[in-house]
Amino acid sequence: MLITSLMRWFVITLWVASASVVSANIVRSFEFGGSTIRLDPETSLNLETWGGPKKIQLSLAGSGRRVKHILFISADVYVAGSYVEKGEDVGTSPTKMMRLQFVRDLSESQISSAFQDALKENGLEVDVPPLSTVLRQMKFTLRKGDTVDVVAFANGRGSDTLLIRSPDRAISAEGVELGNAFWKVWYGKPADGGMEDLKKELMGY
Repeated sequence: MLITSLMRWFVITLWVASASVVSANIVRSFEFGGSTIRLDPETSLNLETWGGPKKIQLSLAGSGRRVKHILFISADVYVAGSYVEKGEDVGTSPTKMMRLQFVRDLSESQISSAFQDALKENGLEVDVPPLSTVLRQMKFTLRKGDTVDVVAFANGRGSDTLLIRSPDRAISAEGVELGNAFWKVWYGKPADGGMEDLKKELMGY
């Protein structure tokens, strides 16, 4: 009995220690030329306008830096913060958000083509709904310092709602498993070396 209790205590202690290490490994601040980008450990969303919950609390589950490599040049693009509901992971969370904080200007074509290339790399059909609906609406430019929230949530109609909010506008689309499909941009097959590095950071490798 005593041995069983000690073993149970050891397993629980080890699990808690491991969980603490994972949590501690999430980077919450990034330095860029003298300025700092910080990620909140928790955030709340109001998705009532789009048919979602009035208030949902999300926790930071991973973070990383998106760097674009072109020949011998490396350019920082954005800092990503991956948020999920407490006790969930990216694959199971009914609501999840990828918060992108940009550190450089991007044109409309650069934004659209980057997402399109990443989705194509994962074998997804970008020329048919719902992904074509999302990409067609990406009619915005971004400036250094802008934040974009990409949110996916189960809408209670047997599908997901994907919401992308930039400083200028919000776009949305619905589709079965649309959230998990779009999240392949970050967690699926990487479109390039920079995305591969970001995926490793987001997953805590």
